[in-house]
Amino acid sequence: MAQPPGLEFVCAILRRGLDVLIVRPQSVNGQRGQWSFLAGPLAPGEDSEEACHRICLERIGTDIEVQVRQPPLRSRQGDVRVLYHYFFGQPVDETIDNREFAETRWVRLGQLREYEFDETTEVVVQWLLRHA
Repeated sequence: MAQPPGLEFVCAILRRGLDVLIVRPQSVNGQRGQWSFLAGPLAPGEDSEEACHRICLERIGTDIEVQVRQPPLRSRQGDVRVLYHYFFGQPVDETIDNREFAETRWVRLGQLREYEFDETTEVVVQWLLRHA
């Protein structure tokens, strides 16, 4: 039996000094979204770093100066395989132009414990807290 095709996403962990940028999506059916890092899907034929730059520009109006690229993180969403490409960096501009989220917030690393994240993002948050 053939495996269903997987999905690929990029996640940008933007840092500004001791703070990281987290985002909350718009409410769906009255349900508030969980916090996450800036993320989005790769376009067909796009490599992950190109996608990271595109997503930052499209969603927050600034590019990322990539400093570290992490090995991909494999996960599942139900029966679908998902591959996440994480990039650490800082915004090229200090001004964040929130173009699609209910909320964007700069928070200290230690304060990430106070926020509710989806399961995959929580794994990354715990790793960040251990290695900060």
